[in-house]
Amino acid sequence: MTRLFFGLWLTAYAAQGSILMTSTVGVGGFDASIRIGGGSGTIFAIVDNGGNVETLCIVTADHVLSTTAPTTIGIRGSGNGGFDVTAVSSVQRRGGPTGKEDLAFVGFTIDLNKINNIDEVDTLASITPETLGSAPASTPFDIQAYGYGATARPTTNFEKIDYMGAIYVHPLNDPAYAYGTERTYTNTIKQFGNYNQKGYQYNDMSYSFNDSGDGLGLGGDSGSGLIANGNVVGVYTRAQSQYFDDAAMPCQLESGNCTAEAIYKGAVGSGLAFTGSDVEWLNQKGLPEPSTWVLLLTGLAAMPLAVRLRPRPHPIQTRPLTASDDPRLPPSRS
Repeated sequence: MTRLFFGLWLTAYAAQGSILMTSTVGVGGFDASIRIGGGSGTIFAIVDNGGNVETLCIVTADHVLSTTAPTTIGIRGSGNGGFDVTAVSSVQRRGGPTGKEDLAFVGFTIDLNKINNIDEVDTLASITPETLGSAPASTPFDIQAYGYGATARPTTNFEKIDYMGAIYVHPLNDPAYAYGTERTYTNTIKQFGNYNQKGYQYNDMSYSFNDSGDGLGLGGDSGSGLIANGNVVGVYTRAQSQYFDDAAMPCQLESGNCTAEAIYKGAVGSGLAFTGSDVEWLNQKGLPEPSTWVLLLTGLAAMPLAVRLRPRPHPIQTRPLTASDDPRLPPSRS
């Protein structure tokens, strides 16, 4: 029984969807979910800069990003018409309103005139942004998530013995279970808590995987939006699982020796729960003035803004960046 409860809290570093292989998302099923930085993100606003140039406003988890803003994101995934898009400019804001949250904003500017595939242009033009909202004040409440990460299959009888009762296994070297396919799952948030590890501090919310039609995020789902009552009310950040090597011995993923990820009934998945300050930060402070953005590829000039989005709790406002807001640097940790 010791190994059964040896599961570690492991931060997911690539986007994942449901643990169930059958819960894939069809073509156009949820195009606001995107692949970013080896993780997932959600488009919550689209700024029309004129001339078929638009900025996708993306919310994700801080830990899926690097020190420089991403220049490529993925729309859809394997099996549902996935393609990648390159930015003409990109900016990121990390750490949320406190600078210590596992929360990030990405402003990703694309020029539809530079995309040769008309189907890809049509897909981008038809994306409906998701609205943001604070997490409900009390539990329980249901959530749905969309992501692109790993999935798992039921364990065989021998694997149940090797992995001390695990009910699912994710073979790390099998591409059939790897990152890149858009999946979805539902579950019920059962409790709130406070996370204070690995340099992050934030209010979190968690659910349990009971293998009864519910799902669990795995490595690669990090940053995926957790949707409740029609709003994105948080982002997925981590899950409870255990890694094993070829000898069925527990191992650390960072060692490079692990070959399987084992999932147990009752495993816990968690995410950052949006507060009003988080929503305000994303809506009002997450979008800097375009004329101050670091132009990565073309030196695109800033153009008048118009925002395309569904009704939302707070309108987007713009402001210039200050020296302390340099989007190329991660937030300070103290």
